[in-house]
Amino acid sequence: MKRILILNLCLLGTICGVKAQQFTIVGDMGKSAEGAIVLLNFSRDNKYHQDSALVKDGKFRITSTISEPVTGYIRLLKGSSGAEHDMEQRADESQIFLEPMLIKIKSSDGTIRKATIKGGAGQLELLALEKQLKPYQAKLAPLMDSMMYYFEKKEDAGVEKFKKLSRPVYDEIDEAKRAFVMAHPDSYLSLSLVRDNSFVIDVATFEPLINALSARMKKTPTARSMAARLDIAKRTAVGMKALDFTLPDTSGASVTLSAFKGKYILVDFWASWCGPCREENPYLVKVYQQYGGKDFEIIGISLDSQKSPWLKAIADDGLKWLHVSDLQGPKNEVAKQYDVRAVPQNFLVDPNGIIIAKNLRAGQLEDKLKTVFKN
Repeated sequence: MKRILILNLCLLGTICGVKAQQFTIVGDMGKSAEGAIVLLNFSRDNKYHQDSALVKDGKFRITSTISEPVTGYIRLLKGSSGAEHDMEQRADESQIFLEPMLIKIKSSDGTIRKATIKGGAGQLELLALEKQLKPYQAKLAPLMDSMMYYFEKKEDAGVEKFKKLSRPVYDEIDEAKRAFVMAHPDSYLSLSLVRDNSFVIDVATFEPLINALSARMKKTPTARSMAARLDIAKRTAVGMKALDFTLPDTSGASVTLSAFKGKYILVDFWASWCGPCREENPYLVKVYQQYGGKDFEIIGISLDSQKSPWLKAIADDGLKWLHVSDLQGPKNEVAKQYDVRAVPQNFLVDPNGIIIAKNLRAGQLEDKLKTVFKN
């Protein structure tokens, strides 16, 4: 399963400040949803935004603004404050397409997931896409159930097994979404799908998507910013020379990437507050125990903003390699240089300073190092 933590900052800088467009959602949920909380999550100015409303007399209303038409998620929470953590409650969610208009939601059973959502052209397109994705979601559901079973039992081998089994299904879903973009180049839903692929840009798959958008979509602030970020991704692609940097380590001493010429270096972006990063750390510890030393080093670049939790995470996870940070959080200068907008991310650099792999997860890094050191 693909797990990254998207940084809560203005991801596509130039979109910030775009004129707001108002929308209203009115919902008729019925008596069984009385007193429930409706949560609406979406991206506005490329920062995550949440609105909420109380279901009263079976109805609710949310009025808010967007910078451009965009997909969002709407969820119904019932019961106590702890209900948000209940799996059944969390499952009562539906994707919704937000446009500057009146959007109507009607539920016959007091749930969001089975409710009828009536909006504009984007909502109709979203419903059509969801219909195409249903066979893949049906294949994915039992795999995710099994993975959660082993996760709750803290059996890592079982979790990893079902992660691997789920990856091909996620690939099929991604391919279906790419096909939708190609078939609907002048759609704001397509623009939203391309944006969803921009948090970690893979040039080979991302460039055809953004190039497929219509001239109208390419003129949007979102598309223009993504195009600029694509240029950075090309400069940090596999086969390119790694961009040099200098950052202070935990003691304040300067560490420069180019000083390690002659070694394989894993430049690893992470943070103490990033759950997926911490889940990856045991794999890095294993690899470092095996290869760390003369010919291989890890430089961990933390996107923390406070020193204490950063140092505690290093100690708690047993991370024996080099650690650097300017403690600027998501505004870390090297993260901006490499356009890192989500963590964990990593770049494997060869002894000549050339990037030879990116975003190696779990056993992938170990497999890659086995190959390079065997040769």
